[in-house]
Order: sequence, then C-alpha cells, then structure tokens
Amino acid sequence: MTALGVATPTLLAAIHLPLGDSFANEAYLPDSEALEAISSPGALGLDAVLIAFVLVELAALAVPRWRRHRLGPGRVHLARATMLVGAVLVLAQAAFTAWAASWIHGAGLGPILVHMGALVAGVLVMLGVARAVTRFGLGHGLSVVAVLGSLPAWLERLPPRLPSADAEGAARTLILVALVAVVLVGRPVRGVRLPVAGLVPILFIAWLLQGLLLAASLVPALSGSWLAPLMTPSFGVFAGIVGVTALGWAWLFAEDRSRRAWAATWPALAISVGLVLGVVWADRELGWLVSPVMANVQTAYFFVAVTVAVDVVRELGARWDGPLTLIETLDSVPIADRVGQRLAEADIAFVMRGLGHRTLLRVFGPWVPIRLFVAAEAAEEALALVRDELGREDREALARVFQ
Repeated sequence: MTALGVATPTLLAAIHLPLGDSFANEAYLPDSEALEAISSPGALGLDAVLIAFVLVELAALAVPRWRRHRLGPGRVHLARATMLVGAVLVLAQAAFTAWAASWIHGAGLGPILVHMGALVAGVLVMLGVARAVTRFGLGHGLSVVAVLGSLPAWLERLPPRLPSADAEGAARTLILVALVAVVLVGRPVRGVRLPVAGLVPILFIAWLLQGLLLAASLVPALSGSWLAPLMTPSFGVFAGIVGVTALGWAWLFAEDRSRRAWAATWPALAISVGLVLGVVWADRELGWLVSPVMANVQTAYFFVAVTVAVDVVRELGARWDGPLTLIETLDSVPIADRVGQRLAEADIAFVMRGLGHRTLLRVFGPWVPIRLFVAAEAAEEALALVRDELGREDREALARVFQ
C-alpha cells in the first residue's frame, strides 16, 4: 500500500511531462507555453470518461425502461454503455486536440496519429492507476486520480504575485474552506446529509457557461454583445443565481417532495445554501471570481480535494482498528444513509468509501460508487442486514430518485 501511495503521484506526474523534442519543434508543437499543456500524454485528463459516466446515468434516469439498471446487478449494463460512450469521447477529444495543434503549425498525418495515440495512452494509464488504487489502496481510485491529476493546474492558478499580506489572507481563506469541508460535509441535520445539493449549483452553472462559450466559438451566429455579461456577472448576481439554484437542486435530489417534508428540512437547506455561497465568496476573496467559466471551479476543486482526503483518512482509521471486508457497493447517497442507519442500530463497525465525494456530486457522481466495508468478524451479520434493506419493496422507487 505504501509503494502504491508513492507510485501513484509519481506516475501521474510523469505522464504530464511534455512528449519531448520530437514534438517540440517548429513543425509540430513548438516549445511554447500554450501548446506545452496539450503535448503531454496526460493532457486530456479523465474529463471525457467522467462525462460518459454522467451521460449514461442521466439517460438511465430519463428512460423508464432503463431505470431498473441504476441499482444492483443492472449496473453492469450501464458500465458497458459507459465504456462505449467513454471510448468515443476520448477518441474524439484526442483527435480534436491533435488536429488543433497540427492546424496551428501545419503537421502531417503521422505526427497527428502519434499525438492521438499518446493522448489515448495517457487516459488508459490514468484509468489503470485508478483501478489499482481502488483494488489495493485507500479511497476510490477515480476520486484520487482526478484530484491528483488536477492539482498541478490548480496550483498554477493560485495568485502568484500577491503581497505577503494578501498571501496570508488567501491562506486564511483556504484554511476556512478546508475546515468547512471537514466539519460540514456528510453531517446529518434532522436526518438530511449536508450539503443537500452538494456543490452541483456551482459546478452546473460553470459547466453550462462553458458549453455556451464553446457553442459560441463553434457557431459565430451565437456570439455577440449579449455573451460578455453572461461570462462576467457581478458577485451579487452570480451569488444570487447560485443560491436560488441550490434550492432547486435540493428539491430535485429530495426523496420526499411533500410540503411537510420540505418544511422539516429547512435547517439543512439554509446551511447548504450558505455553504455554496461561502465557496463563491472564497473565489472572490482569492481573486478567482473574474468569470464563472474559469473561476468558481477553483475553490470547488479545493473543497472536493479536502473531502476526498477526509474520505481516505476515515478509511485509514477504520482499517487501523482492524481488518475490513467489502460486502456491497451502494448506488446512491439515500441508499447509503439507510444502510448506514441499519448497521449503526446493530452496532456494527463500518466505513463507506467515497461517501463524502459522492455527497458533493449526487447524480453527477456515478463514477464514485459508495463501497461498504464492515469489520471482518461481523461481515455475515452485516451482509444479511444490507440485503434485507436493499431487498425492500421501495427499491424501485429509489431508482427513480434524482440521486
């Protein structure tokens, strides 16, 4: 496990190095900062693969006949669909990246194909590392690789030339964000896990604006003077949009949307809205809130990274207390909460790998399945309780929950 902990960041750092002199010449990918970022095998990251997970999950949720595959053994079919969609997206992304570089500097077909192959190989290496972490290490592999793979880019975006006073203020802001992540993520308030809407209100707006910007760049008719205000809203406007949409996402994620249930969850809703607004505020304090397209995801990334680290530490603590046995993979946060309540009532020690990260992503995090580990000596009793809970008649209803 120690060797894996050292090898994982080392390998991820290695595949983010430029390809070398054969690609750093005047004919193809010259030595420039702009093109160096796309000349490394790890340049694509895992974005295309994660998007494939989300697209397949949303399709399964939207089509009634496919919903039964969202829970239990049916997820095998969704996994196959995800591999197919992911392969198409990765190849398309690699082809577009290689073509863009060749278009700028006029490369031939051979270098383009080599560049594509290197980019695809980088994605496969990252997936292999993620699988190794999941099987032999701590934490969920895709979570760990996604966080570590994005760390260099995040560090580059830290305010580089701030006076010492501002640097100290930035450090205090990041420490405060980390404390909020450690204390609040996953904490139940009146039976509702915080944050109710995760970080989806922030991330979805950023994704939406990125898609709008991409569409405008591809279709000139969509670009115009109306686009600039959307890309650079004031802090008050952006915070207001995030706060309102947080309530909307909380309603979508709710199992029970009755007026009585909604009224009973208002403390959790208030705290959750305050949390996402705090992330937006941190972006402004750190100087990142220039445009939602490039700004708010930075503090959100840090928040997610801290949460993933907390997940790993909790699993490490549970393993330190004694051997653990994996007995089930849970498909959503509501199911995990129900199972956890049953195990707690039976006084069985357990830990749920990836629960904090999945709480932040909800339905947009199917690539972070919640893995249930229990104390080895109580595995048989725990498995019986879990199967009883998962075999209840309301299981089909849970498949329709937007989680």
